[in-house]
Amino acid sequence: MGLASPAMAQNQQGNAPLLAPPNPLDIRPGESSISYSIQLEPPGPERLFRLESEDAMKERMRQEKRNTPQMERLVFPEEIVLSRSNYDSQWRSRNWQPTVRLVEPNYLVHGRLLFHEKNSERYGWDLGP
Repeated sequence: MGLASPAMAQNQQGNAPLLAPPNPLDIRPGESSISYSIQLEPPGPERLFRLESEDAMKERMRQEKRNTPQMERLVFPEEIVLSRSNYDSQWRSRNWQPTVRLVEPNYLVHGRLLFHEKNSERYGWDLGP
């Protein structure tokens, strides 16, 4: 074990901790404090399953941000443009004509198909005891 630092020695003697959390009562009314509102109840189905475009979502987030007293602006990243050229037909591969094929079964079934009996595989749905 080694020698304790002076700060550790002060804490071991019973003094107040060195890094005490700020007291919420120390904030003056004129000073700005960041307050976050946390929604405690789950959202309803109309909000949870809302269908809106990305532009509408961004505008809704901007409107919600305006209602808060924070000074930060809400900035969205710019959309990345992958290509400015039009689609070129030479990029396509396998540009073949569609093929039509006639397919016929190699068997013929006469009479009723027994595996199509309605409700025969259900437990308790038969007519017996």
